[in-house]
Amino acid sequence: MTSASDLIRPTTRRQLLETAKSLKKATIEACWQDGGFLPVTLDNPPSSERAAMFASYSAGVDWSDEQHVERALGVFEALLREKKADDDRYPHAKVNWRKGVQQALEQDGYQLTERLQIARFGGWRPEHATSDAESYQLAVRLLVGARNQMERLPTLVASLHEERLRDILLVSLNAFFEGESTGETLNGKGKADILLRIGDRNVMIGECKIWGGSIAFGQAINQLLGNLGAYDTQTVIPLFIREKDPEGMTQRAVDAVKEHPAYSSTGSMDVVNRKYEFVLDHGGREVTLTVVPFALA
Repeated sequence: MTSASDLIRPTTRRQLLETAKSLKKATIEACWQDGGFLPVTLDNPPSSERAAMFASYSAGVDWSDEQHVERALGVFEALLREKKADDDRYPHAKVNWRKGVQQALEQDGYQLTERLQIARFGGWRPEHATSDAESYQLAVRLLVGARNQMERLPTLVASLHEERLRDILLVSLNAFFEGESTGETLNGKGKADILLRIGDRNVMIGECKIWGGSIAFGQAINQLLGNLGAYDTQTVIPLFIREKDPEGMTQRAVDAVKEHPAYSSTGSMDVVNRKYEFVLDHGGREVTLTVVPFALA
């Protein structure tokens, strides 16, 4: 979509296209999809397959809408990081693309930082705005950090019920994400215990659960899946364990995920940091689930 009120000019978008079109087609597609965009059919697509893919997604952006542009800037940042990664892997093929991108963005009132963030002059775009996938991983790390602190102060949380434990996690998330995380928020077919929404995108949906056995844990997974919208794919279950054998209960929870009908595969099993990642099949859509156990006995 192109109009006189575009916040990012067509020439700037073409500069980003020229920079990104050397990336793999799957990488370009993944970056746009992480931003929540869908391709549109072009009447006269570019002859290059990669350029055509970029253009088909770019054409679906309302470049005069601030929220659309904010999401698209996150896509651009992700593409630039992929470009830099390619430069690092293949230094003999490195080209000086940064200057051209920076000059184009400056014409629209934006600057490109050393960390490849795109921000308005005099403005600020927080680190978590760069990529939904990165924001999700960061949010999980924040939950792990909050978990570690809660485990060090057992008397602080000993008498708290599930909702109050969740509220502590929301405080930890919002200390970084500036109030973007809410509790008991309508989404999908129910209310999400934790919903991290940046702009108009759901980055993480969580279901808090006090361990009550494998059957109850499987029901929590069902509830979590029921709270997902059409494009929600990143989830977490903070699992509060008040049993005397947290390692054994954690293993039972891991086994319960693997026995769930939606289980597809096992991802990263970070035993050191006690976070366990899985891939679920939710109506043909891959959903990432991270289980973070809390030993609160």
